[in-house]
Amino acid sequence: MRTRVVLVDDSASALFALRQILERSGVFDIVGEARTSAKAIELVQATRPDLVTMDVYLDGQDGVEAARSILERVPARVVLVTGLDPARAGLSMRALTVGALDVLRKPDATSEHEQRRFLAALRALAKVGLVGTTRTPVPSSAPPIPRSTPSSTPALVALGASTGGPAVLARILGAIPKPLNAPVVIVQHMEAAHIPSFAEWLGTGGHSVVLVEEPVRPEAGVVYVAAGRTHLQLEANGMLVPRAGAPRNFQLPSIDELFESLARVCPRQTFGALLTGMGEDGAKGLRLLADAGATTVVQSLASCVVPGMPAAGLKHGGASLELGPEEVAVAATRFVAATRATLEPKPT
Repeated sequence: MRTRVVLVDDSASALFALRQILERSGVFDIVGEARTSAKAIELVQATRPDLVTMDVYLDGQDGVEAARSILERVPARVVLVTGLDPARAGLSMRALTVGALDVLRKPDATSEHEQRRFLAALRALAKVGLVGTTRTPVPSSAPPIPRSTPSSTPALVALGASTGGPAVLARILGAIPKPLNAPVVIVQHMEAAHIPSFAEWLGTGGHSVVLVEEPVRPEAGVVYVAAGRTHLQLEANGMLVPRAGAPRNFQLPSIDELFESLARVCPRQTFGALLTGMGEDGAKGLRLLADAGATTVVQSLASCVVPGMPAAGLKHGGASLELGPEEVAVAATRFVAATRATLEPKPT
């Protein structure tokens, strides 16, 4: 079955280029084009397409707010497509927080590789569940979770996310005490050019955030974000180290790389959570963490923009608990407190 798409861009030439790329693939039907947010909302309501591609910047308007307006009116799969202007990359974070499924680079019209990658991403996104601003509610309090007996290694919270992750990570960090008595390490699938702005954006929530571009010793109360184009691992000497390597599960950085390193180094002191996203990255690593004695959870499938990764985590046996974002924060905070309590000297 062919995928019905509405294209939104204020540039006639950009619309023409996107239309040609999609039509040549043989699997997309363009059911409408818009150059303003008002027209985009009208078209989406009228045609109910399978997918909406929208530029982040419209002429005199904001594509992010247009995406928000669409999602408030119609459950839709909205993908932001941008030229990745680094000076304005912060707007892409807003796009993800309003419910857009992803932010993709506009493919170079002369690069077949970029076009194939772009089309593959659109085909995958067209298959995810419809997204609107309404989410299935989740319980407001986290249930108690089993905790492994730690050794002398400090506690650590590890979070892995993909599509829909920025908004969920912001909710989790917003519900975690500032500062938390443990480091938080994050791998977020995202175009490498967006990650510095993503880390800066996370820091606006009140936590100290570090983009890991060189080896660093994690400290309590600091949030560490994996940089683009490198995996992030915890070494036996306690250092967080960015490592060059090939993508795993099509991802660089890969959540599996982080989780597996934690399973080797300090599993019983690790709280690991696999959050919203497409694919299976992180699922095997979560299972290794759980088998090694870590405390592991997945985001509740009902609260995910895309439940693929948490579902894979459950399927592979990496976790048995599904928690909403605020519940993940509560569970992580409890874990850290309980772990630190076992390390404190007992009164004599």
